[in-house]
Amino acid sequence: MRILHVIGWLAGRYGGPVFALKTMASGLAERGHTVHIVTTDADGPGLLDVPTGRPVDIDGYSVTYFHLRPPHRFLFAPGLSRYLFDHVRDYDLVHIHSLYRFPNLAASTAARRRGVPYIVRPHGSLEPVHRRRRQMWKSVYHTLVENRNIKGAAAIHYSSDKERDGSLIGEWMPPSFVVPNPVDTNLLRRQMSEGVCPTLPEGPRITFLGRMTKNKGLDLLLDAFALLADRFPDAQLVIAGPDSDGTGTSVARRAFEIGLEGRVHVIGPVYGPDRAALVGTSRAFALLSDSENFGVSAVEAMALGVPVVLSDQVGIRTLIETDQAGMVVPQDPGQASAALARYLESETAAVADGARAAATVEREFSVGVVAARLEQMYTEILQGETIE
Repeated sequence: MRILHVIGWLAGRYGGPVFALKTMASGLAERGHTVHIVTTDADGPGLLDVPTGRPVDIDGYSVTYFHLRPPHRFLFAPGLSRYLFDHVRDYDLVHIHSLYRFPNLAASTAARRRGVPYIVRPHGSLEPVHRRRRQMWKSVYHTLVENRNIKGAAAIHYSSDKERDGSLIGEWMPPSFVVPNPVDTNLLRRQMSEGVCPTLPEGPRITFLGRMTKNKGLDLLLDAFALLADRFPDAQLVIAGPDSDGTGTSVARRAFEIGLEGRVHVIGPVYGPDRAALVGTSRAFALLSDSENFGVSAVEAMALGVPVVLSDQVGIRTLIETDQAGMVVPQDPGQASAALARYLESETAAVADGARAAATVEREFSVGVVAARLEQMYTEILQGETIE
C-alpha cells in the first residue's frame, strides 16, 4: 500500500504522538508499504532546521516538511495544502493525525475532493476534557469545519478503549477502531545502553518524562512525593520534558517552598539515548494525568523494565491492572504516595512488576504487532469491509 500520514508537527518537543507516528511509519515500511509523512517545520516558538518542500528519507519512510506562515498557532502552511491537492491521488489511503489545525483541514478536504479514503486520529481531542479548552472557539470551528472532516472519514482511529469510550459520539460518526501506539523496544534498550543519565543525587528515583502541562498531574505527583519524602530520605523525584505552559516552573517553585528543592529536579527536555538512560535507571515511572488517551512515555518505561504508577485517567490503565505491570490509583495524593512507596521500599517488587511490564509491551505494543493491526485495518477499509 501507499500510505500518507499528515500531522501538524514532528519536532520532539511535542512528545508521545510524534514518537509514536515515527515508530508506526517505520513498522509499516518494514512490512513492505510505501510510507510518507507530510508535516510542517513547527518547533514551539521557533522552526525546525530542516529542508522544506522536498522529501527526506528516514528509517525506511520519507518526510516532507513545509514552511509555516502566519498564523503559526493554526499551523498554516500553504505549501502543504498545494502538495496535498496535487499529490493525494498518489496514495491509497491518508491517515490524518489530530484536529483543529490547518494540516488536518487541508488533508481531509483534499482527500474528499480527490476521492481518496482517509482516517482521522483525534489524539484525545474529542474527549470532553480537551473540548473544554478554548471551548467557544472549538464549538464554532467544530460546527463550521470539523464536523464535515470527521463525517467524511472512512474511520476514526483511537489509541485506547478509554479514548473511544470517552469521545464525542453520535449516529453521524464514522466507524472506529482501536490500535495502540507502537513502541520500538529494541531501539529503546539499545539507547539505554548508549545513553548518559543526567547527573543526579544518588538514591532510588521516581521519574516523570513528557510535556509539562497542567493536565499531566505534576502538582499531584509533587504532593504524593512530599508525603513520603521523610520516610525515604534518599529518594529523588525527577520531572523531565518541555515546559509547555509554565507548569514545570510552578512545580519547581512549589518544591522549593516546601523544602524539597534538593530532592525534586525539574530538568527540562531529555532526548534520544539520554532519555532512555534516565527512564530505564528509574525505580518507577509516574504518570498521574487528569486525562491521557494512551500514555506513550509510560509504555516506553515499561519496555525498559520499569514499573509504572498511573492515575485511573490514563488509557492503558486496565491492561496495567490485569497484567500487574504497575499500580493504578485515583487522583489522590495519599493513594498515589502509597503506590510510589511500594517501589521505593522494595527493589524486588519493582523488578518483578517491571518484568511483567516489559512482557506486556512485547505482547501488545511492539512495532510488529501494531503495524500488523494497522495493516489489517487499512486493508479492510480499502476493500470496503465493515470496521469493528
